[in-house]
Amino acid sequence: MDITELFGVIMTFSIPLAGIIGWIITEVNEKRKQAEIRRLIIESNIDDNERIKLLIDKRTKKSSTYGSLRAGCILLGLGLGVAITYLCDMAINDTFFITMAATGIGFGLIVSFIIEQKLEKKRKESERNAENE
Repeated sequence: MDITELFGVIMTFSIPLAGIIGWIITEVNEKRKQAEIRRLIIESNIDDNERIKLLIDKRTKKSSTYGSLRAGCILLGLGLGVAITYLCDMAINDTFFITMAATGIGFGLIVSFIIEQKLEKKRKESERNAENE
């Protein structure tokens, strides 16, 4: 095993591991901050109704309303990348195949992002118009 293969194996495992560890550290710090805020709210001298309002977690996880759109654009981009690879008569295990597939996925994500931004803008405008009427 030469040095580049060893480096590739190390990077393959270390990058996701670093991401997972970073996510865990972030979550633990967030929980600590929330616990400290709750403790300070409980110790403060405010009435019970206000205390209950402050202690109830109002944050809801933002559900992705565009998950299907994103998945569809990614798969469409992947399909286009693979189709271009086959049109160029490249072998499946060739680096060009992987590059074109990744490029297609990236293209699909960019298209999905642009569509989502336009749809969000329309939604916000319609909410503003509904409030004004």
